Amino acid sequence: MAVLDEPSKKLQGHIASGIPRTSSWKDDIHVNSFPPPRIRQALVPAASRLTSPDDFANPKQLLRIDGTPVITHLLNSLCAIGMERVVITLGHAATSVADAVRAEDFGAMRIDFVWCENSWKRGHASNIMAARSMFPNREPLLLVMSDSLFCPSLLSQIACSDLTHCDAVVAIDNAAETVRWATHDHCAAFCKNGHCNSLTKVKLGEKGQVAQIGTKILGTFDALEIGAYASTTAVFDTLSELLQDSSYCTLADAMTKIARRGRLQSLVRAAVRTASFCRTRSGRPKHAPSWARLL
Repeated sequence: MAVLDEPSKKLQGHIASGIPRTSSWKDDIHVNSFPPPRIRQALVPAASRLTSPDDFANPKQLLRIDGTPVITHLLNSLCAIGMERVVITLGHAATSVADAVRAEDFGAMRIDFVWCENSWKRGHASNIMAARSMFPNREPLLLVMSDSLFCPSLLSQIACSDLTHCDAVVAIDNAAETVRWATHDHCAAFCKNGHCNSLTKVKLGEKGQVAQIGTKILGTFDALEIGAYASTTAVFDTLSELLQDSSYCTLADAMTKIARRGRLQSLVRAAVRTASFCRTRSGRPKHAPSWARLL
């Protein structure tokens, strides 16, 4: 069992009642107006057993930030940037997650659920594939992790991605402090020989093209993947190919294959720092990024 450092222990003590933040994603929603997105539909995989830092039993999507569940913050942001439809996969704690979503009003944005039954136990890729039939028109989609928080302005930029010359765009944080934190504070405690179970690392090639992505990158890397993608439906085709050879694979495995084809671009979002919560078990970057993942 990992030993929490003092900052993480202090954060852990506040999780049950909700963690106050010095700035709000809602500030970004109210202050900014967003351009019409090129991509108007999103997939939010919420079926996997993402346990919370407090008791490793409750889903992280339902942790409360400023009194509101993480998944509600995410959906509010997607609504604000002009998403017309969001598909949410459900598995572990499905009823609780669905009830939390149904309790909110997201205006004209349509919410569709995919109940994964027992397939959610087979891993993240299987959960994503369970939603394949919900995107029959081959139009691009956002793929956003359900245990993450994003400023709406960041999601807006991703939703405006041009996928004409690629199959997917991955949002990354290449701030020097982020990379230094991941390399030293986090990985010194939790990684062995470059193997990291919670951080997806990125190596960049020319002109923003992703050369390598995954949790097992050895040596230096350029950025962290932050849990948000713009993608064509090629992501489903690639996952299907991988699942023919193995019963288990990850989204990072699919993105690795897309990157090898030269079809994965990056979107750098290191300049905007509006959020102030980034929970980890081994400390956190001192800066406040425009994204936060509950690790």
